[in-house]
Amino acid sequence: MFCSRLVLVSLTIVIYSVNLGCSATLAPDEVDALKQIGKTLGKNWNFDVDPCSEGGNWSIPNAPEGSENAVICNCTFVNNTICHVVTIALKSQSLQGTVPGELVRLPYLQTISLLGNRITGPIPGEVANISTLSDL
Repeated sequence: MFCSRLVLVSLTIVIYSVNLGCSATLAPDEVDALKQIGKTLGKNWNFDVDPCSEGGNWSIPNAPEGSENAVICNCTFVNNTICHVVTIALKSQSLQGTVPGELVRLPYLQTISLLGNRITGPIPGEVANISTLSDL
């Protein structure tokens, strides 16, 4: 009886420990793409924190009305260990620059909003090759 309880407790601890160590993170190539996108737009994101985590300056849930600051990920890939950016919403952030061609390096991107900024120039042609993009 004691041995079976010990085995059960030990197994529970092992499973719990494994689950704690498996948090989803953004794919490294998408982190690089976000670095370039941030540079092009003049956005100072905190790359010490995973963009798909709840921390850092990646998403501000109570932004002032009319503005939005969010990078939203889908973290259901590879048994919930890999994330991909699906939305970038940077409304009224006083950003300047051009629409980044590096957006094409976010293959799961569905929505991007840059409303209320001072973005200039044409939309890069390669953005049309993002097959998942539904809102620009």
